[in-house]
Amino acid sequence: MIFIFVILLFIGFITGLLCSLLGVGGGFLISLILLIYFSSLNIENAIKFAVGTSLLVVFLNYLYSFYLYRNEINLDIIKKSLFLGFISALSSYIFGYIAIYYISSNSLVLLFGILLIILSINILRPIELNINTNLLGVICGFFSGFFGIGGGIILTPLLSLKYNIKIAVRYSHIALTLSSLGGVVSYLTANVGNTFYNIGYVSIPVAILIFIPSLISSKIGKRIYLKCNEKDLRIILSSILFLVGMYILIRRWLNGF
Repeated sequence: MIFIFVILLFIGFITGLLCSLLGVGGGFLISLILLIYFSSLNIENAIKFAVGTSLLVVFLNYLYSFYLYRNEINLDIIKKSLFLGFISALSSYIFGYIAIYYISSNSLVLLFGILLIILSINILRPIELNINTNLLGVICGFFSGFFGIGGGIILTPLLSLKYNIKIAVRYSHIALTLSSLGGVVSYLTANVGNTFYNIGYVSIPVAILIFIPSLISSKIGKRIYLKCNEKDLRIILSSILFLVGMYILIRRWLNGF
């Protein structure tokens, strides 16, 4: 129990750092750890609890990062980001609803592993696409609602093709605060029977435990914002995603699809 407690705190610290540095909420990492944790407790629909709880943490991370960078964001960025975030939030709510009621937990786990491998390639060598902003919002909402990731790992690299990476991060902080909120609402309102520790598919105590250390790491991330080597960060993040994705797929293969 103590080991899990420490792991959750560590994950919270790392995700807060990633969110502040690159506009990446870390939902992919949180979802994975929570999937393993909830599965070990033999909780039914563990993947959905993992995704829902992850989304709440991601939402809080983006909201706090937006607060930290509030003095560096101009009105034009706010207007564009809010519109993008609104589209993404609506998409996240719709796809979150679909994931809850129409997609089996086993399918979500398999798709999640495939997604991580695709993202590992995209982060290392972002594909240059001339994509409409509205469609970009729908895509980010899809990833957010289905897999519990805020979409920053998709949105930030794509925006960096059009804007300076630091501007892209600021866009992400605003837009994905709304995007992840849409997914959170769909999982919070799921009809699964609420208890003192969960609302819908969201475990409130676990989400709070993960978020607390990010309050510290987000400030650290902002301090090294101008000093970090983006290329090295992309390589490290890509490697982690690939290994985790392969782990999930191999585990599913061993257990049978």
